[in-house]
Amino acid sequence: MPNKRRRYPGDPASRSAPSRRVPLKGHTIYQHFWKNPDDKDAGLVWVGVRSEIARFFGFSGDSDIPLVSTTKSGRRVVTCMLNMHVAQASGRGWLAIYPDKTEYPFKASPLATRKIMAQIARRWGNPPLALKPPRSSAFKIDDILREVASHVYLVQLESFCKNKLGEAYYKIGKAKHIPRRIKQFGPCKVIASAAFSSESESLRAEAVIHQRYNMFRQPGTEIFCFTDDQVESVSKSLNDARDGIITLEELDSHISSDESIVSSMHRIQASTDQDIHARSRGQTLWEMYWKDPKATHKGCIWIMFDRTVGNLFGVTGDPDIPGMRKGLRVSAAKSRGKGWIAHHADGSKHPFKASPMATKKSMAQIASRWIYPPEKLQPSDGAPFGLHDLRDETCSYVYAVKLVTFSENTLDECYYKIGKSNQVPRRIKQFGLCELIVSLKVDTEKEALRKERMIHEMFSDFRCPDTEIFRLGKSRIKQLCEVFRGLEADRIA
Repeated sequence: MPNKRRRYPGDPASRSAPSRRVPLKGHTIYQHFWKNPDDKDAGLVWVGVRSEIARFFGFSGDSDIPLVSTTKSGRRVVTCMLNMHVAQASGRGWLAIYPDKTEYPFKASPLATRKIMAQIARRWGNPPLALKPPRSSAFKIDDILREVASHVYLVQLESFCKNKLGEAYYKIGKAKHIPRRIKQFGPCKVIASAAFSSESESLRAEAVIHQRYNMFRQPGTEIFCFTDDQVESVSKSLNDARDGIITLEELDSHISSDESIVSSMHRIQASTDQDIHARSRGQTLWEMYWKDPKATHKGCIWIMFDRTVGNLFGVTGDPDIPGMRKGLRVSAAKSRGKGWIAHHADGSKHPFKASPMATKKSMAQIASRWIYPPEKLQPSDGAPFGLHDLRDETCSYVYAVKLVTFSENTLDECYYKIGKSNQVPRRIKQFGLCELIVSLKVDTEKEALRKERMIHEMFSDFRCPDTEIFRLGKSRIKQLCEVFRGLEADRIA
């Protein structure tokens, strides 16, 4: 085998031994695992491993999975029923990587995500160091499990100077991965953070801190203006929430005492309960749709609905889907399906379920192909959105907006963001109130990226490091508008 090509002289990676993949031998053993042992309503996934490799893994399924379970409708179904031919055809290929760089291939259910597979592999007798999903890079199991916790954080936004009162800008929010959440703001300094075991606890802690310091909050944002003394008080509050000094009962009293404060957790729970408690009035039906009719290689999505709801929508599946793709276990679909609500113009709401792989964009395209499409769709864990808002995102925009949340610096310069997006309001919502200065509509993403880079280079001397934020005075804004007008004239010509 030839040596690995060196990227540059003295590259240590070129001298390391390549990974060794173990060949497949023996018959395949299939086992079932809970997606989450603490939440068994989330359902199961299967993993298939060759017999020789299974012994090395210490491979055995979760022992508390019942052979027969009872659905909500009272029907008894076989829990672990698996069609081997379907599993071999639809299973996703994974690699388990051990410290000696040996790779062991196996297959898993298409519903197995990185987080689920990391939790399952940790329960094996001999867990691997890393896993590699198909067509993607490898990841360490410990890194994924570390991201399961939800964090409430306080960071200082170093890209923005202090205002005229001597107050600096800070962001108080929650995230599973803090750097990824705040990357739009450029360089940030983490002042304090607290990890919580569940999303609901972090949402409640965030709501308490937001309410306590609401007087320092910039409208419509998670951005606050604090002096150095006030930051110490905020850090203490964050530590109190982490240590349980602020209880959940205290949080409920905070929220119930002010009707204008409604946490996003309560809105999510209300929409979820509405879907769970919806009563079926007829026979349950399902249909299959292409994710994208122009790119059928992306696969299919199933939708499950009540017969009366289907007649109201005029639901008919895509007729050109081959029969082999239409296999669907109704019991599995009911337990794993994601809840949606269709909003019609007359104010009526109708619940249905769809494949867990259905995204907002794909559902908007599918619903627009119904005979009587709804006005809006709403996922069980989100807010309603219009079909045209997502379906028509074929163009791209280059824009410049003024960040009204941040006041002028000592040089009378304001903060502006120059970027590109398919939907400008959604892209800049983290910055709060913004004023659109100028925008340019282009036909393709590639063209928008090219023009954005050109404008960034022209105003690079005024750019905040590692951001799309610029400090510009009035004369520079006039120059920026002239650049956009010139680009618009070239596009028309």
